[in-house]
Amino acid sequence: MFDRAPLDHDGIVAGFEALDLKGAPVAVHTALSSFGNVLGGARTVAAALVDVCGTVLAPTFCSIGRCGPPADAPPGMVPAHNGIDIEFHAGLIPPAPDAFDPERFGCGSAIDRSMGAVPRALLAFEGAVRSDHPSRSWVVVGDRPRAYATPHPPDRPLAPLERLFDEDGVVVLLGVSLKRCTAVHLAEARAGRSAFVRWIRYADGAVRAVREPGCSGGFDRLTPSVESLARRVMIGRCAAAAYPIRPLIDIAADRIRADPRITHCESSFGCARCEDAMLGGPR
Repeated sequence: MFDRAPLDHDGIVAGFEALDLKGAPVAVHTALSSFGNVLGGARTVAAALVDVCGTVLAPTFCSIGRCGPPADAPPGMVPAHNGIDIEFHAGLIPPAPDAFDPERFGCGSAIDRSMGAVPRALLAFEGAVRSDHPSRSWVVVGDRPRAYATPHPPDRPLAPLERLFDEDGVVVLLGVSLKRCTAVHLAEARAGRSAFVRWIRYADGAVRAVREPGCSGGFDRLTPSVESLARRVMIGRCAAAAYPIRPLIDIAADRIRADPRITHCESSFGCARCEDAMLGGPR
């Protein structure tokens, strides 16, 4: 059996237009491999997004400076219900992490491998702006990128998505499910959950607290509740979906309030982040 013809830029553009994304501000999560064979790879997918959408946001999370709390941390720096699974958290800390330097951080700075190829490609676009949250940055390309990217304070990890919500933007999932949808953490916040406290070592030697959302492993159980919102098309082999962010977040927040356990990942090993999220997170 022969593989279907490789996807090109025009074919991907047609798929995005079928999702009704023309001129829209979007937050996109992608799995490049889901498309199959793409001429030009990640750059082609990124270019199609930029050509169709008004503004493109994509997560560019990193581990620069990630560390544990200082040994002499004051009590408030390590709050209760902070979702600390020791093995999970230890696995996030690089063996010899570079310090985070906010003055030098930008599109050329490191990005975690798990972010995928399309966000990496977007970072290389002319006019791209990267928000400066120490661990939960986003790249923005298109109209008014700085309006979405800045400011991005350490204690507001979802700030770019909050602005996308205000602008009636769209969440686009390309070959991935709600499990990869960072915007659902905004629904958690609206349902009363606080983001977890983590720690970053800065270039001046100080260790400072930042906020990060928790586990997304159970988010797929929200899919039936928001399915009526989804626009779905196939782009090559990629199952693509688009959700208007406002009703997506409103419905998800209502479901979380009604059934807090709906987002629990149900890990067979237990999940401290999910358990503490059920309690509202740190205060």
